[in-house]
Parts: sequence; C-alpha cells; structure tokens
Amino acid sequence: MGKNNTTSKGLDENTFSDSGDYMQFIFSKEYVRKDFYWGPYVPVKIGKNHIKIDAYADTGSDIILLPYSLIEARNIDLGTPVSFRQPLGITADGRTVYGLLYVNVPVELGGQSFITEVAVYIEAEEGETEPLLGRIILDNFKVCFDGKEKLLSFFDPPKLLARRR
Repeated sequence: MGKNNTTSKGLDENTFSDSGDYMQFIFSKEYVRKDFYWGPYVPVKIGKNHIKIDAYADTGSDIILLPYSLIEARNIDLGTPVSFRQPLGITADGRTVYGLLYVNVPVELGGQSFITEVAVYIEAEEGETEPLLGRIILDNFKVCFDGKEKLLSFFDPPKLLARRR
C-alpha cells in the first residue's frame, strides 16, 4: 500500500489514494509545554471560508474543539454561535472547559465534506492546547493509529461506505 501525504504540518492537498480507499499521515514532532512529542495531526479545511488547519486527531474528544486564538488569528468564519459559556468537557486534570458552540459548520477531510458542530474555547494560556479533531469526524472512517511507525491511516471514506449499503 503506497503512502499518500507523508507529512503533517503544512501538507499539500489531503485526498484519498488513487485507489480511493485510504489516506495516511506521518505523525509530526511538536513542541508543546516545553517538550517535544510526536502527534497525529491531520489537515482539515474548516469554516465557511475553508481555512486549512492542522488538527490533532483525538479519540477522546467528542467534537471538533478549537482555541479562540486560532479562530481569531486565521479569521475562520464559523457563523454565529448557538450557545455561550457552554460546558464543553473536562480536561485530563479535571478542569471544566467552557466556550462557544457552533452548528452547521463546513469541515473537509480528504476531499470528504461534512456539516458538523464545532466548539471554541478560550485557552488558559496562549498556545496551551491544539485544535482537536474529535470522533464526530473520526467515526466516519476506520482509523488506525500506528504509534510504532508514527503513522495515522484513514480507511473507507464515507462515499465508499455509502456505496456498499
């Protein structure tokens, strides 16, 4: 199986392989909280203006979660929030995260388009957290996190699944 999109940060167009059944990303090395680590980042286009960002593929997150500083810096148009100061979840250290909830937000991954919910939060410290790509999108694919090879693979794009039904 050949590799498609072999880098993560600053990727070229993210599409499925020529056979149309998979796409892969190499984990990228990131500097976070004064240390380096490898992470499964995925390029997505988000918002009404289709801004390309790299989001951390996070199976522990229900939805897409974006820091407000990114929305502001990249001028991402998510529309109008449907709720304010919404409890968005609980962090690993037990803190409740609050923010804005948007619905009907266009998101594109690998040439596949989705209309979904996106939550935006204000970080405790600038750059403390990354954009998270949650299960609301990941559950549309078979996803393999290969930590040993530092490779993230997506199989069966939704259009292929729909054809089988």
